[in-house]
Order: sequence, then C-alpha cells, then structure tokens
Amino acid sequence: MPRDGRETQWRMLCEAELPENCPLPDKLDEVLNPIQRFCIIRAVRGDRILQLALSFVSTVLGKKQAILILKKSLSTFTNFFFF
Repeated sequence: MPRDGRETQWRMLCEAELPENCPLPDKLDEVLNPIQRFCIIRAVRGDRILQLALSFVSTVLGKKQAILILKKSLSTFTNFFFF
C-alpha cells in the first residue's frame, strides 16, 4: 500500500508525548467539535485519558472550571481512601 503522508501524520499523533495538545491530521480540528476530538484521541491514546479529559473540560468550560472540578474530584478520591 503506498504511503500518502497520512500514515506519518497519524503516527505522529499516536507517538506524541502530549497528544491532547497536537493538531489532528488532515485538518480535522477545523471540522470536528471538542467531544469528537476527545473520542478520536481517546481511541488512539487511552493512556492519556486523564490529561485529555482535563484538556477537554478546559476547552469547553474554561480553565477555572477545570481546576475546580479537579480539586473536587481529588478531595472526594482522598476522602474515599483515607476515611
């Protein structure tokens, strides 16, 4: 199968250290909404789900809201295990 450049673009996304910050191949960022972008990156890089979720919440709700959600989640998590 001949390579048309798309393989390289997708490989860069799959191997990126911070895929949640990388642009999607074929200018898909211009076409897809944030939840669709979230689903694509989650499909190729399931190991980055927490960072991807924080990036998604920051994009949709704003950075301040993402920090509040993270703090609330961490306090709930801590209370669950230590009390």
